[in-house]
Amino acid sequence: MILPKRLTGTRHSVGAGLNQAKEFNSADTDFEPLLDSHEAARLLCIHPKTLQLMARRGKIPAIRVGKYWRFRTSALDSWIKSEVSFAHGRAYRETQENDL
Repeated sequence: MILPKRLTGTRHSVGAGLNQAKEFNSADTDFEPLLDSHEAARLLCIHPKTLQLMARRGKIPAIRVGKYWRFRTSALDSWIKSEVSFAHGRAYRETQENDL
């Protein structure tokens, strides 16, 4: 296959693009896929608009990609665990105060 002059060279060659794609995929094994607001809301059993509002207010870990919110499952899991432990501690303190 003969390429026009402007497409030859290492930067624009077809082979270089394929090699870069292979390197990117093999080096990116730890990438965690992001959930959109509908998927994350389904996991949390809340409405997507409620989740988006929480993200805007900074109440839940989220990533803004353009005009869309994205969520990491690991960040949501950590957030849930911290909320549960906070609620448990608060309930324990309220019980102790009522006993006095």
